[in-house]
Amino acid sequence: MSSSGDSPTSRQDNVDENQERKDENDGRRGNKRRISLRSMTRLERLSEEKLSLEEENQCLIAQLKASRKRERELIEALVDAQIRVDKLEEVHINNKQRIDAMLVDIESQSTTESDEMSNPDQAKKSPNKEELMKLRIQELEQELNQLKGEYGEVSSKVRSSAAMWKYIANQRDRLAVRDELAQCKADMEDLRDQLEQVQLSRKTAMRQAALANTQLIASQRAHAEQTAKLEERIGNLTSDVILLRKTGTREVVGEIQKVEMVESEEMQKAIQILMNEVGSLKYLSSVLQETCSALKGQLEEMSATEAELGKSRAEIRKLQRELAAVKAERKRKDKTDEIDDQQTTGKKHATENGQKLLWLRAENHRLHNMVDLLRMQLARASPAYRSKYNFITGV
Repeated sequence: MSSSGDSPTSRQDNVDENQERKDENDGRRGNKRRISLRSMTRLERLSEEKLSLEEENQCLIAQLKASRKRERELIEALVDAQIRVDKLEEVHINNKQRIDAMLVDIESQSTTESDEMSNPDQAKKSPNKEELMKLRIQELEQELNQLKGEYGEVSSKVRSSAAMWKYIANQRDRLAVRDELAQCKADMEDLRDQLEQVQLSRKTAMRQAALANTQLIASQRAHAEQTAKLEERIGNLTSDVILLRKTGTREVVGEIQKVEMVESEEMQKAIQILMNEVGSLKYLSSVLQETCSALKGQLEEMSATEAELGKSRAEIRKLQRELAAVKAERKRKDKTDEIDDQQTTGKKHATENGQKLLWLRAENHRLHNMVDLLRMQLARASPAYRSKYNFITGV
């Protein structure tokens, strides 16, 4: 009765606990919605950043292709310029050699002029020669000026080629930096893909957790309902048991006594039947013991006959050896015939004894199985009688 009185309070406690759990679940759902909204906004930002980075990456790839094309063109132009510079250097070396030769000629001509000035007679003889020398000097000066101009052009081209090489080296450095930047961007994209995968796995985990939470809440509700039903049922059963204890104890005791009396009478009848069967089995066991003792005697006789048979075999072998020694001088054919006759007689005697022995063993085995079967029947009939009686099989 105390349990039935406490059931309303326990129900109220269960209702309060269920209400608190509902409030907690509502709060968790609100937090999950906020977290999902934040994650959605963050994903939108990341998608926008990803699109902008992809556009920038495409622009950089186009610039990289254009710069590589420009680099190839510059390298080709640089190779052509280098070939031209080599040719101009060869021309410059040839012109320098010519200038040196011309300077040597001018010096030699100046020495000859000084010699002619020192000899006035020869100067009078060659008035046209001075004019020719002046013309030659003017031509040489013009060629010298022309060669100096060509040398300046060659030096400027060499300087421009050095500047071009420096520019190409800078462009290569810039291309290497761009390649590194592209690699970094590719790594960033890989990391972003990994981040997206992690976020997807996190979403799936959150969904699984939400499903597990809902399943847990449902199982808790079902458990609470089952506990309430069980408590009601326990209260009803306790009240029924108390009523039965008060009202039906005497009736139950009377029925139990009647059943016990009927069972005791049936047990006595069964015990009487089993005792009769045990008496018959005792008689059978005594008969079996006699047969077993007779078989044991026969077995002993058989063992004695086997011993005698062994002795007779030994004597036969001895006699065979003696006969073989005595008849060694005779013909081989007579000797083999006599030995075969003796062996066949010994074998016939041995086979007859062996057949008797096998028959006795089979009979003994059959009787032993019969005794085991009777023992099992006695054990099933009355286990208490089994402890008082022991078989003597004689095997």
